[in-house]
Amino acid sequence: MKKIGVFDLDGTVYHGTMTIDVAEELLLFPEFTQQLDRVHEARKIWRQRGSTESY
Repeated sequence: MKKIGVFDLDGTVYHGTMTIDVAEELLLFPEFTQQLDRVHEARKIWRQRGSTESY
């Protein structure tokens, strides 16, 4: 079976946040599990932001 790569550059197929989804998948690999705590802490800080106009 041949593998293919599919890229949805303009978001017509997938409308989520691709960067976050890819990062979360990478964190499942043993090479990256040590970074998991840092990612959770950064996400917690981002969710607690005071401004509703923050990106």
